[in-house]
Amino acid sequence: MELVQGMRNAKELNYLRKALHTWNTQVLYISEDISDKAMFYIEQHFFSHSLQLAEALIGATAVAYSLPIFTGNDRHYKIIKDIQIKEISFMKMYVTKSLSTASKALERTGASHGAAEKEILENHRVL
Repeated sequence: MELVQGMRNAKELNYLRKALHTWNTQVLYISEDISDKAMFYIEQHFFSHSLQLAEALIGATAVAYSLPIFTGNDRHYKIIKDIQIKEISFMKMYVTKSLSTASKALERTGASHGAAEKEILENHRVL
């Protein structure tokens, strides 16, 4: 959810979806424990930091799964204890560079999106 909100248009969103698929990302479902943690975070931080439901759920999920959160706006997440925050600047650079590379590959070869994706992955390893 967090990465999707950083996309500027449908084209970037489509490239992000394809990249997430290529990286074998998985959906992390909200459990009762995650819901309880999110509610606790909202109770603790809504008035002082304007923590919203989406941020609380994302933060609680990251903590529950012991995974870092990638975000371009860490303002709300810094207040959550035990959360690992990773800079998203490299992701923005990756998506922007990927769009540029894909466009060039398509123009140069007239290839399908699949061939452009392959070129992106060969030239821009992220994971």
